[in-house]
Amino acid sequence: MAEAGGFDAIVFGCGSSGTMTGLSRCFAAQAPDVELVLADPVGSILARYINEGVLDDKSGSWLVEGIGEDFLPAISDFSRVKKAYAISDAESFHTARELLAKEGILGGSSTGTLLAAALKYCREQAVPKKVVVLVPDTGNKYLSKMYNDYWMLDNGFVERPRSGDLRDLILRPYSQHDTVVVGPRTC
Repeated sequence: MAEAGGFDAIVFGCGSSGTMTGLSRCFAAQAPDVELVLADPVGSILARYINEGVLDDKSGSWLVEGIGEDFLPAISDFSRVKKAYAISDAESFHTARELLAKEGILGGSSTGTLLAAALKYCREQAVPKKVVVLVPDTGNKYLSKMYNDYWMLDNGFVERPRSGDLRDLILRPYSQHDTVVVGPRTC
């Protein structure tokens, strides 16, 4: 068990790497037994760098905001980070939405990434550990994105059940306040 704070691991994300480097240095001095775990969006190069030691020169793309990189920031100090999890946009968004539904915490997309990685980390442990996950962003700027069912539908993150009738045709236009006109030759 770590001396400072009474927890065993902290899960964080990395953008410019200022938070990660600060955490690494602080825990090296205050609680060297605390494990540092990186949560990274799929497409970012950082998880592979931590887990395999491979620094890719090309990255993918991701919709999670604020974390993930396509280069290794100059101030990065990954020396104490022993494990990283690459989390998909879909898993990040669904995890953040579940956090709101179950706990009433309105976290942003990177919060979903961090929580999803923390859950994976915890499930891999043979003995229970106390794990800290920060909520680094608020979900208020995502109300029209990941907290909007139609945005999630349009981006392929949720599927809506098909009714096999006119509801399939008019649901989306109605939600956009469009006028739906049905004539004798429409069907």
